[in-house]
Amino acid sequence: MLAIVVVVLLLPVPSGITPQSWRLLAIFAGTITGSILRPIPGGAVVLMGISAVAITGAMPIGPALGGYADPIVWMVVAAFFLARAMIKTGLGHRIALLFIRAIGHRTLRLGYALVSTEMLLASIIPSTGARSGGVILPIAKSISETYESKPGPTAAKLGAFLMVMLY
Repeated sequence: MLAIVVVVLLLPVPSGITPQSWRLLAIFAGTITGSILRPIPGGAVVLMGISAVAITGAMPIGPALGGYADPIVWMVVAAFFLARAMIKTGLGHRIALLFIRAIGHRTLRLGYALVSTEMLLASIIPSTGARSGGVILPIAKSISETYESKPGPTAAKLGAFLMVMLY
C-alpha cells in the first residue's frame, strides 16, 4: 500500500496537475490498493487514507471528512452493525424460527413473507443496501441454515431460491 503511494509520488507530475492533486492521487491509489489487498482491515485502510490526506495537506480536513457527515452513510453502517449483532446473538435465527412457525409451511410462502417484510421495511429504511444487507439477509440466511441449506453443495435446498427471490 505504501509502496504504491511512493511510486506514484516519484512519477513526474503531468502538466496541468497541481502537486496537491498528485498527492491526493497517490493516497487514493494506495488506499484502493490497500482495500483490495487487505494487509489490515478495510476500515483501518480507509482511516489511514483519510489521515494521510489531512496530514499531507492534499485536501482540507473538512472536505476530507465530508462524506461521513451524510446521514445515509451512518444509516448503512448502523444497519450492518445491526446485521452483525443479529448473527452473533442468534436473533436472526430466532426471527427465522418465528417466520417458519407462522408461515413456513411451503418454500414459496417463506419467500413471499421475506419479500413482504422487505417491502414493509422499505417505508422505514430507505437505503436498499442497509435494508437488504443489514436486516433481511441475516434472517434469510438463518432460515436457509435452519433447513440445512448452506453455501456450497446444499445451497440448492432452499438458500439459492430465497436469495434469488429476494434479490
